[in-house]
Amino acid sequence: MGIGAILFLFAHMSFAAVLCDPVGKIRIEIDGDNVCFSTTPIPECPIYALPATTSKLKVGFHCLINDDSINLSDDNFIDKVVKELSNKEIDYYNIVTMDDSCSCLLN
Repeated sequence: MGIGAILFLFAHMSFAAVLCDPVGKIRIEIDGDNVCFSTTPIPECPIYALPATTSKLKVGFHCLINDDSINLSDDNFIDKVVKELSNKEIDYYNIVTMDDSCSCLLN
């Protein structure tokens, strides 16, 4: 993104508003002995924002047997696992809540 685009954004939005937009993240669910990853990123508010509006979405999940080699705190690991599982059949679908817009706590 060039400096002109950045200046345009800041001229029309507060810095806090830009930082508080929902961000797509892989949703992780524990299902018995399995750890399951959403097949697509789900919009979530950042830690410094609260959901203002939400909606429901049907999402597919891929699952692996949960063991010590699965590092759920490492985003790079999660991205790698999701990519490797992308050709696998979806294990199950679930209705999840996604954040459509966020109310920023930084204002």
